[in-house]
Amino acid sequence: MNSETGKHEKPRVTADLKSSFRFITPFVTGCMSEDEQLKVVIEQTISKAIATIPSYLQEIEENKATLKVTEQKEFVYGLIIGMALSMAVASLTSIKKGMPTSEDQLKIRDMVYSKIPEIRKEIFK
Repeated sequence: MNSETGKHEKPRVTADLKSSFRFITPFVTGCMSEDEQLKVVIEQTISKAIATIPSYLQEIEENKATLKVTEQKEFVYGLIIGMALSMAVASLTSIKKGMPTSEDQLKIRDMVYSKIPEIRKEIFK
């Protein structure tokens, strides 16, 4: 909620992550392997998402009548995993200038899933 206007503001996390993606991709392209680039995108996406956990939880609490979420932390966990997967696929699409193969998608999944303990630790602490 904006303290000056008293109105609820939409979270800007998605826009922030998109702008980060635009910065990351040109920087890492060409100077790192495809796997290294994916790792950077995944780590930065998860890091930024973890930093916004309190905002997500507050937003869910403020909109619980609309969202009807019963397990707020599990919802945030799914949100972060989804963000990491989608950003990695978008990054690889940009790197390859085409859609990732099934093998690429499995590699992305494995890279994101390797971060699950870190994500859950931060959400459920």
